[in-house]
Amino acid sequence: MQPALVATDSSALGSATPAHSRQPAAPRGWQPILDGILADRATSAWRRIVKDITRRSAEFQLDASLAGGAMGIAVPFAYAAQAAALPDAESQAVEWLERGMHASQHTRGGLSLYGGLAGVGWTIAHLTGGEESADDANFSALDAALRYQLDVAPFDHLMPYDVVSGIVGWGAYALQRLPSPTARELLELAIARLAALSVAQPDGVAWLTPAATLPGNQRSQFPEGYFNLGVAHGVAGVVGLLAAAISRGVAVDAATRLLGQATSYLLAQQNSADALGAYDYYVAPGQRGASVSRLAWCYGDLGNAVVVARAAAATGNGAWRRAAHELALRAARRGAATTGVEDAGLCHGAAGLAHLFNRLYQHFADDELRAAAIGWFARTLAFEGRGGGVGGFAAWQHGLPSGPAWTDDPGLLEGASGVALAFLAATTDVEPAWDAMLLADLPVAL
Repeated sequence: MQPALVATDSSALGSATPAHSRQPAAPRGWQPILDGILADRATSAWRRIVKDITRRSAEFQLDASLAGGAMGIAVPFAYAAQAAALPDAESQAVEWLERGMHASQHTRGGLSLYGGLAGVGWTIAHLTGGEESADDANFSALDAALRYQLDVAPFDHLMPYDVVSGIVGWGAYALQRLPSPTARELLELAIARLAALSVAQPDGVAWLTPAATLPGNQRSQFPEGYFNLGVAHGVAGVVGLLAAAISRGVAVDAATRLLGQATSYLLAQQNSADALGAYDYYVAPGQRGASVSRLAWCYGDLGNAVVVARAAAATGNGAWRRAAHELALRAARRGAATTGVEDAGLCHGAAGLAHLFNRLYQHFADDELRAAAIGWFARTLAFEGRGGGVGGFAAWQHGLPSGPAWTDDPGLLEGASGVALAFLAATTDVEPAWDAMLLADLPVAL
């Protein structure tokens, strides 16, 4: 049995209300984007999802993870509690946190943010917050394990650097733990390790995904590896983390230098204006990517627009702000049938597009982005009832032995919990700070 790397005493949980809601009140402009019939339908939808999760709680055999397990499911309940939108939401959030903490003693997800123990720590810090998240005693074993990987372990160019499973994800955990001195140290170490792993390119710097880490069918196709351009596994995710670190005043000089080079590289990889989308999935040494990316958070124009906007906000770079705005508008004008959307989930589904367009609208105050968000929320609602699902929303899952199929997934990243969170953000004035896990928590301008 693996020892728990975060506190497993439920008394340490306290109130499961998102940390930012219990800080001293500050002016905040987040506004519900839906009204009328759409708002009523979206509100009913998220309520059905969380009620169905509660009703079927014993049915779901879940790990501890943030992306698809118990920790992620705690998040919509906590935000429903903050919105005072469900009477027993906070107690349900605490129950899911306790369930996740128990499961974390057996996790097979390693230290990753989305599948492992960094995600367990992120969720506890985010939902209990304040002094609790800054108390290193509750996170000491996890912090020590991450410090070892970032500062003591021999340098390994095969170490994953991405937000889902690697260094960027560890940095996102550290961001959530600030102002803890240990968290600051971990974030500084993460930025230093990213700098050491960066590869100089004509347009800036990038991070190589080595051939040895690719699936077998790609290793012969890309014997030198490739540069992934997405947020989930690529250069764009590094841009988002560096921008967040600068905004929080951590390693500002080093992060600013690296951000300038990484953002320059990312912007230089855009396709011509007549291409279906601005970004391919990846760039291999000496060749372009095999195809234009889908439109999603994980890959493609919309997720990249968010992180470039984040970089612009952190540095005051007007050229980057204009580039991000133009990229967001290009995404808004892309035909829905060309986006590759197959279900409602956050990662690469309709709710994810709706939420990111909502976040970009609230940042840029652009009515075209508002219209795109509303349109994608309507498309998200249109997925209700396809294939059963949790609260009526199923996930279209590839890679099953019998082929792609609709599945009942209650999780946050690809399942019904994420859909509920997007609808909550669209129908209440509670700012969705949970999207820090996506590196998408842009400042609000409204």
